Amino acid sequence: AGIPWHDNKVQQGAVLYLATEGSFSFSNRMTALHEDLGLDEKVPLIARTDMVNLLDPEGNLGEIKALADEIKAEYGPLRLIVVDTLARAMAGGNENAPDDMTKLINNVDALRKATGAFILLIHHTGKDETRGARGHSSLKGAVDQMLVLSSNNEVIQLASEKERDMEKPHPKAFRLETVTCGKDEDGDHVTTCVVR
Repeated sequence: AGIPWHDNKVQQGAVLYLATEGSFSFSNRMTALHEDLGLDEKVPLIARTDMVNLLDPEGNLGEIKALADEIKAEYGPLRLIVVDTLARAMAGGNENAPDDMTKLINNVDALRKATGAFILLIHHTGKDETRGARGHSSLKGAVDQMLVLSSNNEVIQLASEKERDMEKPHPKAFRLETVTCGKDEDGDHVTTCVVR
């Protein structure tokens, strides 16, 4: 939408969101986001709500590249591809194994090169959050930036854990606000969250 974020400039362009889990709740979040920010349907935020296999180059890599080409032809530059989540994009691969993690990293890098888009991988920490992200350490070595979300009661903090070539940004604080995004078939309110 070209809207600055937390006093940061943005490069306006299309976003492809690979929502590999929670596709029902994802559509509710999209509805709430559009309403909250006053976005119309012309804002190029495209969601693909199916499973994706980025572990195998013969998996969905070609399909995602073709979709990216379609998006660019219709909307112009594709600025961002969100993979939500890394574990679900591994198609049964072992996130702790160096071979599987390296394959995934190589395929994500090939997607970045083919599309010119920034790739945002959403990944979970382990049960002990102080130990960082789950999986093999080659992931942290490969990324340019690693941001960590942590929660303390109602406050959510976004802080940098790694910066390759940039100055470390100041942490940002958020909270989730519950909003109504419609009614179900029984007339009951359907709720989701927006970020404040």
